Amino acid sequence: MEAGFESVPLHGYVHLFHLEWHRNLWVHVQHLTEYRYQPELRDKLVLPDHHRDLIDILTSHMDVLVQDFVPGKSGGTTILCQGAPGLGKTLTAEVYAEVLAPSSPSSCARWSTSTACCS
Repeated sequence: MEAGFESVPLHGYVHLFHLEWHRNLWVHVQHLTEYRYQPELRDKLVLPDHHRDLIDILTSHMDVLVQDFVPGKSGGTTILCQGAPGLGKTLTAEVYAEVLAPSSPSSCARWSTSTACCS
């Protein structure tokens, strides 16, 4: 082993991607806070009732629709939204990501093929 590489440096920085700036950053852990999901945003989203009902049906009980090879994880659902710019397609996707993320069994399975990390 080459000299100087026998220990792992310990520091309080994590490498993150800033979603607004579209840049990678090093951030000290003292500046991080736990993210609080806001499922109540669904109630503020203005959608026709039949659109909301359809999205609710497609996103509920996803484990019944498609099973995955990882126990406790569903295959997921893909919803294709069509429309002119500015109608709220991206906002709708972001709001439903807020609603589903804390309870979705696949939320951490994107990072691992084991659900043991998801306790």
